[in-house]
Amino acid sequence: MILLKYLPSIITFFFLLIILSYYILLFAKIKKTHPQSHFSSITVIILAHNEEEYIRQCMDSVISAEFKGKKEIIVVDDGSKDKTADIASQYTSNSIRLIRKKHTGKSDSINKSLSLSKGELIAIVDGDSYIHKNALIEITKEVERKNVAAASCVVRVKNRRKFICMWLELEQIYNSLIRQILSKLNANIVTPGPLSIYRKKELSDVGGFSTKGFSEDIDVTIRLIRRGYNVGFSDKAIIETNMPCNFNGFLKQRIRFARGIIHIFKQ
Repeated sequence: MILLKYLPSIITFFFLLIILSYYILLFAKIKKTHPQSHFSSITVIILAHNEEEYIRQCMDSVISAEFKGKKEIIVVDDGSKDKTADIASQYTSNSIRLIRKKHTGKSDSINKSLSLSKGELIAIVDGDSYIHKNALIEITKEVERKNVAAASCVVRVKNRRKFICMWLELEQIYNSLIRQILSKLNANIVTPGPLSIYRKKELSDVGGFSTKGFSEDIDVTIRLIRRGYNVGFSDKAIIETNMPCNFNGFLKQRIRFARGIIHIFKQ
């Protein structure tokens, strides 16, 4: 009876210790290994579905992004019904190609691009996002470390001045904080869609991205960790993404997130 009386307090105390441990890890200095590999080529896959409002800004940022080596850009128009493909086609060149396909989803688009890519590294960028100029260089440093097969970065909300997006900005900053903390324990299981990077060989070895479910960014990371690889995090690489700024768009996004997590738990 005495134990039952104090049980809520005991549970609260343990949860408090767990939460405090997160922030202790934030300030803990865990020495990272020095880069042991050097990659001289990268393929940036830009995924777009009805992104005519943002695709030009996204492509300009990817083109301007610095990288010490050869940079290939593949834009995948996943069955857009607007002018996304028309805008992207204006950029095509020897190093920039456009793939137009039926709407089969993000994972299928990545896998098709992966089979055509020439880079040693694969960077995935959402078509509604804007990467900072040094983002590719900084995030590449993570996958050049021993046994690091993938890495994520700081995600911010570009349209954060709109009301609902002000709160989503706080959410994204907090999510990035948690990923930074968990990466110190190799427990980060998310390589977010706006910008993530992978070693092509290791990504191909796990079969690329799963076309089942809605959380391909979690699924592929878990499979890499199960193979014994680490997932890094760069706090110097920043990408800004445009988030849904109305209730319907926000609700659709959260339903997709929830369905994705449920699918992950079922595996």
